[in-house]
Amino acid sequence: MNVYVVKSGSYDGNIGITIWENIRAFSNYDTADKWVESEKKRQEKTFNENFDFYVIDELTLVQE
Repeated sequence: MNVYVVKSGSYDGNIGITIWENIRAFSNYDTADKWVESEKKRQEKTFNENFDFYVIDELTLVQE
C-alpha cells in the first residue's frame, strides 16, 4: 500500500534552510496533488514560488 505525504514549508534565507510547517497524508497521488493546488489558490496573495514549497513523497507500507 502506498501513502502520499505532502510537506509544506517556507525557505528561510537568513538561516539557509526550509522550515517544514505542515504534513498531510493521502491515500492516492491525485488527491494529494489536488490538495496542493487548492492550497496554492487559497494562499494566492501570500504564496511565493521562490520561497514556499509543497513536496509530495511516496511511501510504501509493508506489513510483516
